[in-house]
Amino acid sequence: MADSKRRGKSHSRGKSSDAPAPALTTNERASFREQIAELVRESLGSGAQRRLPSVRQLASMYGVSVGTVANALNDLKKKGILKTLYKKGIYTTDAVPVGQKIRSSTIGVIGQGWDDVLREHNYFEMFNGISEIAEKRGFRVRYLGTRRSENLATDGSLPPGTTECAGIVYLLSEGPSPAFLNALYKHRVPCAVTDWFDKKLRADGVLMDNAAGCRAAVEALIEQGHTRIGFIKATYGQSTAEREQGYRAALEAAGIPFDSDLVRAAEVHVTGGFDAARDLLRFGVTGIMCHNDHLAVGALLGVESRELRVPDDVSVVGFGNHASSINRAGLKRLTTVHVDMADVGRKAAELLLRRLQGDSADPRVARVPVRFLPGDTVARCPRRAALKAR
Repeated sequence: MADSKRRGKSHSRGKSSDAPAPALTTNERASFREQIAELVRESLGSGAQRRLPSVRQLASMYGVSVGTVANALNDLKKKGILKTLYKKGIYTTDAVPVGQKIRSSTIGVIGQGWDDVLREHNYFEMFNGISEIAEKRGFRVRYLGTRRSENLATDGSLPPGTTECAGIVYLLSEGPSPAFLNALYKHRVPCAVTDWFDKKLRADGVLMDNAAGCRAAVEALIEQGHTRIGFIKATYGQSTAEREQGYRAALEAAGIPFDSDLVRAAEVHVTGGFDAARDLLRFGVTGIMCHNDHLAVGALLGVESRELRVPDDVSVVGFGNHASSINRAGLKRLTTVHVDMADVGRKAAELLLRRLQGDSADPRVARVPVRFLPGDTVARCPRRAALKAR
């Protein structure tokens, strides 16, 4: 009640923000500033960034002087509840908690691999997902390049501009560099990592639902009568181990004994899949589950090189649903597991923004759901092959 009377009294004093306002007591100034602060706080909580009206507009709306509004907003900026974006105005944001200062309004993205990771479609989609979330919260995203993987264990160098960023999203095409992550930690730069999670690295991580996706794909082969199912896995990474778990779980649930002779590790490119598939065919496989679509395309070519047909003689399944960017002319629509790579980036950005909000909990992992995507490369197991398997 007292607050409403005070607001009414102040409105009669200052109908125009341009008119000189009467001198206020120290208590009155503090009261007005707290009222403005409370109104701003009430707009927070949804996670959506919102631009505030100008100082003069706020002064007119709440019947106080421009100076009183400016002081109230400055208090909130100091507490991290508001921030000014260059040439854009004053914004609210959940990304900056009370009592914490941000290093900058930039989120950096750094890759790890043998080549520029953003040249690959799936990593480019991740980058777009990061940008989507970050920009909604008032951050801009800057790509700082790809660190080459010759010395993962010892190379702790930070690309130029890293320590000027509020936080980093680390995109992996293979294992992470502990030395690099330790360097980020020492400089107090929060980090979220894609396709990897290890609490010892003191960084949040994002993983796909690898085991469930691979299990669903192998179950689809089993439903078509296949019992001799080969698995072409990658040579490294948590996703490799999890997808093999899914492969083995599907076999076990169907009562099919696991046979290590039907598993091959290969470099994750078309040539690796080609060689592995040709080798597996010597063991009478009628279905091949592949770690990713690159390997699956190679497996298709390997099967055809043996004068066999896909899917009439051998069925092939990939993982990732990005074969469209690497298909050769005339390739069938690949049966695969769909992954929303942009969602991987979105979840990485969300984890990072939680840290910028002041989340000090233990490192956490986010999972991206996947789904089996039927295509043209799986068919019923050939009758002769099924009888032979029995």
